[in-house]
Parts: sequence; structure tokens; C-alpha cells
Amino acid sequence: MNRISKATSTLLKILTIPARVTVGIIRAVQKEMPEQIEFPYELRKKQEKESYDRES
Repeated sequence: MNRISKATSTLLKILTIPARVTVGIIRAVQKEMPEQIEFPYELRKKQEKESYDRES
């Protein structure tokens, strides 16, 4: 009976590893992630260049 119990426990650990790892990663990211992310750069659109006619 002890062998079956040990095998069941080991099998349960093996099957739940992906779920436990996922939950651990999510909790770690939530703990370390700031509430607001600062972006120290200013985004600008490029100005359109005037097209010159080479033939004239």
C-alpha cells in the first residue's frame, strides 16, 4: 500500500509541475512589476520630405 501511495504522490507532482511553475512565474512578475511604466523617450512622427523634380 505504501508503494502505491508513493507512486500516486510522485505522479501527482509530475502532472502538476507545469501549473505550479506557471503560477510561480505569474506571482513573481506581479510582485516585481511596477504599477506604472515610465517611458523616458518622446515619440515623434517623421516629417515628410519635399519631393524635388530632378528634370527641372
